Amino acid sequence: LMVLDENGIPVASSNSWDNSYEICQFVATTTQHYTIRVSRYRFDAGTSTYLSVAWARKEDVSPCSRAIDISPGDTITQGTYKGAMFWDDYNISSWTETGREIVFRLDVPYSGAEIQAHIFNNPYDVDIFILNDCDNNSAVAYGNSFATYPDAPAGTYYLVVDGYHGAISTFDITVSLVGEPNLTHYQPAAWPYPVFPRDTSDTGPYYGPLPPELPSDDTTYLNMMGTNNGSAPTDTIFRHQFYIDGVPTWWGAWAANNINPGELFIHANVPVMIKGGRHTIGDSIDVDNVIAESDESDNYYEHQFVWKPIEIQKEVPYLSTRPPDYGSGIYPNCDGYKFRRSGMYAYGVGIAPTTDDEDYDLRLYTDYSGSESGFSVLADGSYYAGPNVDFVVAAYSGTLDSIYPAVTRYLSGHDNYYIDATDSQDRLFVPPVMLSDQNLPPHRLLNIYEVQLSDTTEYYFHLTNSSGNANLGFGLFGPDTGYYGRGDFLVCGNSNGPGGDESFVYTPSISGWYVLAVYKNSSEDEALDAVYGIQIYSGFLCGDANSDGNVNYIDLTYLANFLFGGGPAPMPYMSGDVNGDCTLSISDLTYFANYLFAGGPAPNCCPTVSTEKETSGSKEK
Repeated sequence: LMVLDENGIPVASSNSWDNSYEICQFVATTTQHYTIRVSRYRFDAGTSTYLSVAWARKEDVSPCSRAIDISPGDTITQGTYKGAMFWDDYNISSWTETGREIVFRLDVPYSGAEIQAHIFNNPYDVDIFILNDCDNNSAVAYGNSFATYPDAPAGTYYLVVDGYHGAISTFDITVSLVGEPNLTHYQPAAWPYPVFPRDTSDTGPYYGPLPPELPSDDTTYLNMMGTNNGSAPTDTIFRHQFYIDGVPTWWGAWAANNINPGELFIHANVPVMIKGGRHTIGDSIDVDNVIAESDESDNYYEHQFVWKPIEIQKEVPYLSTRPPDYGSGIYPNCDGYKFRRSGMYAYGVGIAPTTDDEDYDLRLYTDYSGSESGFSVLADGSYYAGPNVDFVVAAYSGTLDSIYPAVTRYLSGHDNYYIDATDSQDRLFVPPVMLSDQNLPPHRLLNIYEVQLSDTTEYYFHLTNSSGNANLGFGLFGPDTGYYGRGDFLVCGNSNGPGGDESFVYTPSISGWYVLAVYKNSSEDEALDAVYGIQIYSGFLCGDANSDGNVNYIDLTYLANFLFGGGPAPMPYMSGDVNGDCTLSISDLTYFANYLFAGGPAPNCCPTVSTEKETSGSKEK
């Protein structure tokens, strides 16, 4: 094929080998008539064929103006014979593309996907180019039949099908956006965190301040926001789930294909009940793991917040459901309380589970100030293993008037617990002390006394379990200042089991006010009624049961009346233990009578009583 100007000079030609068509182009520099000449190169004798000749002015308007819209997943049948001759080459290819172009316009709504363009069913040599602008110098990918552009930014792209060396062909084209979604939490500017609680139900995407105080045992509203920061939309329904201290509480769902890359989703104002104290609010997106994501490790978010503590009243046991697990935060999750003592008195706080397969721990904190601060400054704690009663006592000096007890589940526990608090008001004594009809009714866990002791003086302490079958213990703390957990006894008596009496001896090295705690031992005793007496004294005459300074038959009668007639106990108690076995029984009467009337050995009261700290049941973390 040749084109000649009016002077017979060739201005364009095409003589490709063994081809069924030829195409050439030229620039007409002047207005004139041109001649189109078709010359035979090879033609078989005796045969004939048809020739068709066409000519057209090359486009001077971008073919993008007539671009065909195409969407991911579409398949379109087209032909370049319908296109324009506008571009002959592209910036990223050395191929000569002198054929006509068909242009498709593709809108990519999100960043990160891979554009995949594919042409097929084309009998002649056409090629595919991906342009990020309507310009042949903006090509970003090309290929004979397949072109890919990874990690494509969001925007408008042009897919150009062009003919190699002037080829014209029909074809099918399809395009895909290939990528994976990634669901994670998102914090909008108006929110303090991606997941957080509020005290009112008016949170929205543009409003959500954290309140200064969160209500305890009242409705709290949970809120979360998430996004798809991946390179593809979600392809099926997925759920999210709220957690309180690791326990699932609520969830939501979104429709399939509804969360495109960059799109936000919100679930707000979900009502729940949360107890006072420090608790962890968490949320898991795609909790059922039905979405294949580019990163499966960023679906969970959690943060700790502090709810207003529940105020407990003196000697009014408070029943609560099981406390939270310790958690993984810097500070443990906990049920939080507040107790205020009556004045400058020693005080104590105790907890007991209601069944014997629980293990709950008690901590005393000194701080609470709002929804993000509190239950973080530890005064002391009690961490006895299993269902033992845990308690902490505080001396009258060097301790706060208001304290914040906290209860946490250790390794096990599903049942309720009681928390009980008291102080030493009306229970301050100077030895000798003889108290009767002291009471720990059901669910009360401990009583606190203050005793003034002098240094280097040996004191005898005796606890008489007057009625009931509770396993009582008592112990001495101090002196004067600080906080003490159950395991911080100076000395204690807790070895004789349910209904048993307890004793110990202590010689202080420092004079001062010491704290004496009488307590129930474990969950088995929590619901029992206990009546007891206390004796505290220094020095006594063995056998002088009535404390008249003499040892004679009157003391024998006094001791018999106590043991069998309901009379008063010896004062001090161990003055009646004449046989030295550290208990009062009929054996003491026999021993005493033998001494008084038959020349038997002299009274020899209990030479040693417990002076060791309680260790049974303690645990360390």
